[in-house]
Amino acid sequence: MKNVVKLHATTSTSDVLRSRFRESVLPNGFTVYTTHQTKGRGQRGAIWQSEPGKNLMFSTLRDNLDDLNAFQINQKTCVILTECIAAVSGLDVKIKWPNDILSAKKKIGGVLVENIFKKGRLSHSIIGIGLNINQKEFDELPHASSISELTGQNFEIDPFLNSFINCFFKDHREPEQIDELYTSQLLGVNRELVFSKNGMQFTAMVIGTDPSGKLVLQVGGKLSSYDLKELEWDYTSF
Repeated sequence: MKNVVKLHATTSTSDVLRSRFRESVLPNGFTVYTTHQTKGRGQRGAIWQSEPGKNLMFSTLRDNLDDLNAFQINQKTCVILTECIAAVSGLDVKIKWPNDILSAKKKIGGVLVENIFKKGRLSHSIIGIGLNINQKEFDELPHASSISELTGQNFEIDPFLNSFINCFFKDHREPEQIDELYTSQLLGVNRELVFSKNGMQFTAMVIGTDPSGKLVLQVGGKLSSYDLKELEWDYTSF
């Protein structure tokens, strides 16, 4: 594919792409990918663990000529990623707010968007994606799995990358439509799950997200919005 660079190994594809972006003018859709990443990042600074040669880690550059906000870019990325995984693998895929990708209640992927601002405007995003494809063992990660483990098949890695890049940069659906799809694919939408806040457990129904990207829960008949750092999910209630 044009404007796609494969690295045999790297610390982080997002770090490489960010460095190249600073040093030169890169086209929209410029992508760096690898199957061996040693210091990938997840939510809250977590390390993305991956067995060399088994999975897909990539970062792609998106210009923001359509003036989406940061959460809309995250929504668009998650929706298209779930659609591509389902198309290639046949799995039923869900989004665990805000950007974890799950199937059969197991995490198989994740999204991390780093936004670049110029003169107060969001001008570009570096969209980092990790996808567990053929890995079979996940030491000390009981909630992780892979597409291969869930389907019983091994997959070529490149078709997942090609599918996402082709779909993502050709997608022109309106933000409102993407928002509806994102909400419909949220784990736990319109059913009750168990959460905890400040060490206190409570049961709530996932309703969706507010315009700022916070999770909206219905707790005892009342709607409340929560930030990422406020909530812990009880995996046994999925």
